[in-house]
Amino acid sequence: LQINIQKKLNCVNQKLNIAITRIAKPYGHPNIIAEFITGQLKNRVSFRKVMKKAIELTEQANTKGIQIQIAGRIDGKEIEQIEWIREGRVPLQTIRAKIRFGFQKTQMRKEVEYQEIQIHKENNNPNLRVAYTTKY
Repeated sequence: LQINIQKKLNCVNQKLNIAITRIAKPYGHPNIIAEFITGQLKNRVSFRKVMKKAIELTEQANTKGIQIQIAGRIDGKEIEQIEWIREGRVPLQTIRAKIRFGFQKTQMRKEVEYQEIQIHKENNNPNLRVAYTTKY
């Protein structure tokens, strides 16, 4: 694996270290959820079923909330649309909330669909107070 990657990156003379680690709860990461949604949509599964299944998988990873948004020509319809679903808390306005974002582009036969995933894990530091000033 290491030799093949060195050849593709044209860095045969340089040393390349690769560390592969196992993710404890993979469905707590938004990019993995986005890849799951992409695979299901390519298999022509209904987008609502896919979104509900993704929510079930993230609830098993002990998340506080998730928001999934799918945009494009969903299910091969003629007009583009945006569909989203949210479960739990996803405080996008709170600065200290730890929210992970994921984005995936899916190339289908006739259409291109975009998935945007936002997962709320927990607050970074509950004792932290954020103060800011604005100048006009």
